[in-house]
Amino acid sequence: MPIAYGVAHRGLLDEAVPDIERLIDFHERETGSARGRRRPEIQVVSRSAVVLTCASWEAFCEDLAAEALRHLADHAPDGSALPTALKKSVKASLLAEANELAIWDLAGDGWRQVLRDRASLLSGDEDRSLNTPKPHLVKVFFEKNTGIKDITTSWKWHKNEPTRTVMLLTDFVVLRGAIAHRGSPAGGVLKRHATQGLDLIQRLAEKSAEAVSDHLAKHTGTGLPKLDAPVQ
Repeated sequence: MPIAYGVAHRGLLDEAVPDIERLIDFHERETGSARGRRRPEIQVVSRSAVVLTCASWEAFCEDLAAEALRHLADHAPDGSALPTALKKSVKASLLAEANELAIWDLAGDGWRQVLRDRASLLSGDEDRSLNTPKPHLVKVFFEKNTGIKDITTSWKWHKNEPTRTVMLLTDFVVLRGAIAHRGSPAGGVLKRHATQGLDLIQRLAEKSAEAVSDHLAKHTGTGLPKLDAPVQ
């Protein structure tokens, strides 16, 4: 079982990925693995897999950012240890509140609860700040909520640089949008779109979680726990 960086990463691997794999396996059982034309009606399975994969990526980003905020609240020695970009973001959000005294919530150790409250918002259903998880929006989201300047720079692996990864993720999210708005884009949605999309998201999740863990370690002295067992 692959090692996960933190609870959000472990949850993606244990819960979302198996569901998507079941859809892909069903597609193959119905059509076979040989090359050639497939029944048009079976494309609904590939479309479903693409939509679920993209939704899982979005949820993972939100859960990972929330986990990072809770980690900072629990492990940062004091408010001065927080990432600068995060401190600016928290200050701006409190100053924008109708309650003009909200900024005083940061006094003393109050900032810890402010971070926990923001984490709860991100992992809940009310926050819609990342409803289209394209690369540039993910970048802004993580900078605002964790203080990482550009998480996309960590999206690299063998023969794959961040610039290419950004392009692949953009194309995949655009494909999801085409499915959502038109049912099926020109040329249809094939099994390879689903399998390649799932592989991309798993790699992105690993690199993102690792980058967040390293970032947290710099600010708190400890990163996310490495989990090699399913979340209970």
